[in-house]
Amino acid sequence: MTNQACAWICSGEGSWDIEAILFDKDGTLLDFQALYGTWAAVMTKQLERIEPRVDWAAALGVRFLEEPLPVHDPAGPLAMASNSQLEAILAWQLYQSGWAWNEAVQQVQEQFEKVNQTINTLRPVKPTAGVEAFLKACRTAGLPLAVVTADDTLMAERHLEWSGLRPYFQAVIGTDQVARGKPNPDMALLACQRLAVKPNRALVIGDTSGDIMMGRQAGLRAAILVGGRKNGSQQAAAQTQPEAADRREAGMHCTDSLPPNQGIAALPLQPASPRPARAAIPDAWIMDFTELTVRSTRPEGDEE
Repeated sequence: MTNQACAWICSGEGSWDIEAILFDKDGTLLDFQALYGTWAAVMTKQLERIEPRVDWAAALGVRFLEEPLPVHDPAGPLAMASNSQLEAILAWQLYQSGWAWNEAVQQVQEQFEKVNQTINTLRPVKPTAGVEAFLKACRTAGLPLAVVTADDTLMAERHLEWSGLRPYFQAVIGTDQVARGKPNPDMALLACQRLAVKPNRALVIGDTSGDIMMGRQAGLRAAILVGGRKNGSQQAAAQTQPEAADRREAGMHCTDSLPPNQGIAALPLQPASPRPARAAIPDAWIMDFTELTVRSTRPEGDEE
């Protein structure tokens, strides 16, 4: 009888015994710049033809420097939003420019279809450094693997097929399969259910604070941040700590300054919650998958 596979995942900042790994897709398994940098470049050109008064790069959270592909903000919409959220953000820009809302939504949806058709032709996918060797090591160790992504499932499946990475994963969970996307725990919990492992026996690897927060809320054993500048978890903590002004604002929302008996204005307000800084601090921060190793703890004689 085959037992549940176990393995140690080790980095320079720690090691964890686990029974499954959940991976974000873009920026983690696949090079974000190659795929969504291309997507953003095509989309901004399309939208500029329709409404040149909008700064579409800023709306997506990207900047065009000297390179043909834009540089993205890891905390911005392109990096973290679902497709439906991106559509809403871009439609809002058209609405702000004077378009009727229904026309704005329809126009953005049409542009999404056109740009996605272009991406389907170009197939600009590239696995990140060291990822395929790491996935092979996980497979050798018998670890079940899943993808949890802000993309829709069909799109995610397509990208993984193009890259040649799809066979490594037992499950692919897109935002369309859950009620709430990242940073909520829904996708991680569903992935653990599909892999038949308890959340506290799984680890998540992602490239944004949304991935880390999802793992924390799902009760996963650990969360590893990949990519970006590696200055240690201390920098991650500093970047996620609320500013002093934010902390003051979070604790000062009250009705004392509101004029009495002003209808809605007189309704009591609940104190705003401070940003969950600790929840976004990873257990380890790696530049790429070459910094991770897998050591199987499968009993001798056990077979996959």
